[in-house]
Amino acid sequence: MTQKSSDPKTTQALARNRGVALPTNGQLTRDMFTEDFVGFMRDVSQAQDGNFEFRSDEDREADRVALLKAHDAGQDLWVFGYGSLIWNPACLIEETRAANLEGYHRAFCLSLVIGRGTMDAPGYMLALEDGGICHGVIHRIRADKIDSETRILWRREMLGTGYRSIWTDVQTSEGPQRAITFIVNRDSPRYVGQPDNAELIARIARAEGPIGKNADYVFSLCAHLTAHGMPDAELDALAKSIREYMDNMS
Repeated sequence: MTQKSSDPKTTQALARNRGVALPTNGQLTRDMFTEDFVGFMRDVSQAQDGNFEFRSDEDREADRVALLKAHDAGQDLWVFGYGSLIWNPACLIEETRAANLEGYHRAFCLSLVIGRGTMDAPGYMLALEDGGICHGVIHRIRADKIDSETRILWRREMLGTGYRSIWTDVQTSEGPQRAITFIVNRDSPRYVGQPDNAELIARIARAEGPIGKNADYVFSLCAHLTAHGMPDAELDALAKSIREYMDNMS
């Protein structure tokens, strides 16, 4: 009987074939984001019928280079994080500040079938949608580390077609700051708009992939937003509903 890639044994075998070490606690590391990791994620997708639309290596690199052309050489780079980039950027960071981004809000608007979900148990991933305000953080990357760290960042955030990289202005306690961030790409086949709340809860509660559980992502985000003094009541309510759903599953 052929095992599907959603089977943990199959996923582990694919990782071994590429020499990739999977996270044991959902924590991403800088060393993970190699070309072998990209290849592993492609292998996982192909094993479940190739349902994830990847960017080519050339397209991903061209996007990175094009965005950074607008950056002043010799200056440090700031990156706005609103999801797991808040607590797990997986690149070398010199400083972190709380920041607000006006004109966008968090939304679970991307279907998740790889990473923290599979085709058999899909979840939902966050992106930035138009409107409102988003509380998050900005991370500072040292000028001499920008090339190496943004290569990692683009492998992390721009593996598929779900996001677009942009320049934006955020507000901090020390004044406005220009930063890069990643917003939703509505042209991506992963874009689902606003899912039904009951479906959102059920899918996140059940979804799990090679880098962890979808629910753990939500719980960690709530905890870290609170730790940074910016609790999100709507997100906390979602997390509570997910926990209740999971309790009823067991």
